[in-house]
Amino acid sequence: MKEDHRVVSLGSNDPKSIIEGGCSIMNNEELYRDIKSYFKCFIDTDETELSFLVLYATGTHYFSGYDSYPILHITGDYETGKNRRLDVMELFCYKPRILTNPSLSSLFRLIDENKGTILIDEADVVLVHRDFENALLAGYKKGGQISRSKRTDKDFTPEMYNVYCPKVVVTREGLPSDALRSRSVTIITFPKTKGSIVPDIMREKDKQEGLELRKELDSLISQQKVLESCDIGLNLSGRKAEIFDCLTDVASMFGQEAIDDLKKFVEKIYIPETGYTTMMTLNEDLIRVLFDNWVSDKKIYLKNIKTNLQQRSGDYTNTHEKQ
Repeated sequence: MKEDHRVVSLGSNDPKSIIEGGCSIMNNEELYRDIKSYFKCFIDTDETELSFLVLYATGTHYFSGYDSYPILHITGDYETGKNRRLDVMELFCYKPRILTNPSLSSLFRLIDENKGTILIDEADVVLVHRDFENALLAGYKKGGQISRSKRTDKDFTPEMYNVYCPKVVVTREGLPSDALRSRSVTIITFPKTKGSIVPDIMREKDKQEGLELRKELDSLISQQKVLESCDIGLNLSGRKAEIFDCLTDVASMFGQEAIDDLKKFVEKIYIPETGYTTMMTLNEDLIRVLFDNWVSDKKIYLKNIKTNLQQRSGDYTNTHEKQ
């Protein structure tokens, strides 16, 4: 449960400044902008997603003080920047561990021991197993546990593992159930935009720059150990409000710009919940268009695919512009 602090620090840039009774910390906006600018240098996407990634990574440092923390689901095709997001998030998340195709037993043991952020790459492989999905569902809520039998000299005894922690899950195919989707925030990745200056490779010096910013974030978190509960007017209820509980307070800690960014993310990406559906619809439409062109003249031209998609899907133009 969150504590209600009425005195909060104004951040590492001005540690002597204090404000009473408020939940917005103006001097922290500079750090927020710096981290968001760093994300922008290495992730080719719009400001709305970048702001959310910054807030999510920062929120992982506070997750233990909340009753739940959302799963961040990153999905997209090959070479659309999914791994790059993991690389950047790893620098700023709390006690991060990137895993690829982990076994279920290693996953819940690692979570129980590490009590930090788990980033799972190529999660499609493991999400086909129901037990793995159940582990993610249990780990969404504080106090979530998994029971496993431990062999003793004469018998087996149950052993409980705590699996509550922030989780970033990367897939190409999407999530397998409504239950998992309802506990997640999904971000769809697209190929680089034309003329993008985002580098193909993150070099060691680039990561060091990120780690220097991480030190500033750690300094802020050491001063602001508990977030103040704030209502910024997201107008969410039920599980949707629960998902954004911690992130709302993180945005308030950073100040008005972060608050506005989170509102924009909820309005543009989360609330409509059309992005994922639109992508799936376009995939279906693309298959039909390719088939129609192949049957008609055995030749497929990109200009014809674009024209046919525009005719089939009213969402094509908006989705194409995002790319």
